[in-house]
Amino acid sequence: MDTKFKNDIKKRFSKDRKLSQNVLTECERNSGLCSLIDSICTYYEASEVNDKNAEPEAGMKRKNRLQGETGDLVYGVLGLSFQSPMRKRFDTYIYERGISITIPGEENSVELWLPWTNIHFVCHIPGPRKANVQNNIIIFRKSNLNNKSVLEDATAEGNEPILFTAPHPLEKLKLVEGKRSFTYCTNSWDIFRDFFEYVGISIVAPSQEEFVCPVAQTGDNGVSYGVEANYKNKDGYLYFLKKGVLWGFRKPMLFIDTSDIQNFYYSNVLQRTFSINFEVRNTILSFDMIDQSVFQALNEYATTHGLMDTSLAEEKAAPPTKNPTTSYLQEADEDEDNGSDDNYSDTKEVEEQEQEQGQGQGQEESDDGSETLESNE
Repeated sequence: MDTKFKNDIKKRFSKDRKLSQNVLTECERNSGLCSLIDSICTYYEASEVNDKNAEPEAGMKRKNRLQGETGDLVYGVLGLSFQSPMRKRFDTYIYERGISITIPGEENSVELWLPWTNIHFVCHIPGPRKANVQNNIIIFRKSNLNNKSVLEDATAEGNEPILFTAPHPLEKLKLVEGKRSFTYCTNSWDIFRDFFEYVGISIVAPSQEEFVCPVAQTGDNGVSYGVEANYKNKDGYLYFLKKGVLWGFRKPMLFIDTSDIQNFYYSNVLQRTFSINFEVRNTILSFDMIDQSVFQALNEYATTHGLMDTSLAEEKAAPPTKNPTTSYLQEADEDEDNGSDDNYSDTKEVEEQEQEQGQGQGQEESDDGSETLESNE
């Protein structure tokens, strides 16, 4: 075993000295292993070189493929805060053919690509209870399951709605100009709304004409739209919109189209809170801990949209409770019908006992008096 081979082995296995020494020991025992180990090392070194040379080519292919799908860049917004499907900051690029959500600072590291044709509609909701006004933008996606409702698509595995938040003032956004200029935009929602409308994406948003929550909240530009409501022990907000009812902003976000609501009913009606239940495609969705002050506004919304209230339906009525007073009176009436009167019987027995005791005492006094008379005589 020559010196060159020893030096090559030490260099090739420099990160593991123990392994290097074991290889040299075995080669000293069997010199025929030297050529075999040298061939193995040469093979793996060549594979590593080929992989490194292929990386730029693969990256270029990915970039070219992405550009071919997206079309030209319209504009970009950097560092937006996403809550769904992942809680993370991403860069968002709006292209002619869809939305590209990428890792910050890496335009070609695409986390999610969403063509315009895969979008049901977009919800724009002012952020509730925020000192600084924010715009919550929710994108409801179509699934590959050919579902007939937005609710089914939104709850399909791997097809959660996309929710991101943008600060309202335009100057707080990091913008990238493409084919579009931001000259006429006054806030962050203007940027997204105009292009959504341009590509034909339907937009749903709360309005004062549709529903206003009577409970005052901050961060809603002076008007409250969200109704605090719990869904399966998760706190959130209900929004009663023209197209349907939205619950957010925790997972799973739900959108119930008014056309899918078979009926609704109230339950757990207490002094301060109540629950509302929607029957949607034979499934009950219940929202709890709603403030009583919202009751009238909800009734007006239901009436406007022709929703059927089944709260007074017989099958939803509470079971009758046993009333001790009622049962007692009923038993008394039955006794009277049978010709018996427990109260009268008890009173009569007491009077007879008192009379017997009185007679007994009189007899004793009489006996004592007669004995005294005889003694005097």
